[in-house]
Amino acid sequence: MGTYMVPEAARGRAYARLYWASNIGAGVAGSVGTAISDRHMTALFYVAASSNLAFAVTVLIRRIGTGPRPTAPRKRLDSSATGYQALLRDGRFLVLTGLTLLYLCSYQQVLFGLPVAMDHDGLKPSAYGIISLINAIGVVAFQPLLQPWIDRRTPLVVCATGAITLGLGMGGNLGAGQSLIGYGFAAAIWTLGEVLFFSSIMTVVERLAPADARGRYTGIWATTMGISALIAPLISSAALDAGGPELMWATSLALGTLAAVGLSALKRRIDITPTVPDAVDLNLAPGRT
Repeated sequence: MGTYMVPEAARGRAYARLYWASNIGAGVAGSVGTAISDRHMTALFYVAASSNLAFAVTVLIRRIGTGPRPTAPRKRLDSSATGYQALLRDGRFLVLTGLTLLYLCSYQQVLFGLPVAMDHDGLKPSAYGIISLINAIGVVAFQPLLQPWIDRRTPLVVCATGAITLGLGMGGNLGAGQSLIGYGFAAAIWTLGEVLFFSSIMTVVERLAPADARGRYTGIWATTMGISALIAPLISSAALDAGGPELMWATSLALGTLAAVGLSALKRRIDITPTVPDAVDLNLAPGRT
């Protein structure tokens, strides 16, 4: 059996659907995990182990990612440097990675800043669970609805739109006050920004990377999630100490806005056209790379 790869023109949509599926999995896992853990904590680990085993068996049976290597010659990153040296000389990629970090430092406040702000406003812990549910439902609903629009836009334009939308959603928390409804409306806005950004950013990373360095580029780009998880709590704690939740949300708005401006400017240096024409779908093509 040969390798089944998504055609290049449809990879943007494939990344978006992978993101969508992972969010469905996260939502289901949270619901199932909560129900099981309340009754039998050990059973939760058996369920987790079984799901991972099922995934591994599926990959082995379908032989996903196996097959003959493409015969076409692969482009080198740089004629004078190889490996990470060439990657670190790719200015466009490094700028994209830095802008992603800005975006994520705003986005991570959903985990680090939002619970503190809601507690400051006197809301119960269950209120944060409701916001998390709104986020999960929003991702599942928004992504399929927005995909046709995303397909017809330049990926960096979609990412920039997502960044400014996330920033506006974070800024919307400024007016939430002590109202769960206010936080819910803000959550709907920043969830929209989340969907737009994450549905398109991997397309940009993949298109920037040479054929023989996609894993290397993706790995370096993915480190921004871990780095932002270290930086974001420092930002939120400093802002909370200096000016309370208002300053924290204003800072998050500023970070999202800066990321959007940078992504818009970067578009002038990266020529990436929409990746999924009207006639292309996600039918897998054997042997395509």
